[in-house]
Amino acid sequence: MSWTSTFSTLLLLTNQSLNRTLSSSSIGKNTLMRYSQVVYVAALVILGVSGNIICAIVFCTKSLRRLRSSAYLFTLALIDAFFILDLLPGMLHTAFFSDLYRKIRFICYIQTYISFVASFVHIWMVLVFTAERFFAVNFPLKHM
Repeated sequence: MSWTSTFSTLLLLTNQSLNRTLSSSSIGKNTLMRYSQVVYVAALVILGVSGNIICAIVFCTKSLRRLRSSAYLFTLALIDAFFILDLLPGMLHTAFFSDLYRKIRFICYIQTYISFVASFVHIWMVLVFTAERFFAVNFPLKHM
């Protein structure tokens, strides 16, 4: 066996071993990324929905119910909760059901609809709340 053929064989074996190592480490990285994404989204959903529900309950209290801005903030909290809940099908798709959207297309349509409507209403609620606060600050007597 010549020196070049030995070197070529060694290089080929090293390359195959390296490819196996890289592919197994990329599988490990992919799995780790998937699980970290699931944990992150689950924490985001739990904290976000519970925080928005607490805000909605606070804005419904008797002392805040008579303020006009509380109605806007109550609606904003509910819309944000729906928008955050919209992340759940994607998390379930990533974590457990890899073909969730292919099997149940209705989920995809509903998720897209909720996402668009919630973001649209959210933007308008922020705009209305800002305009209401602008008039309350700049024209306090007319606003009452």
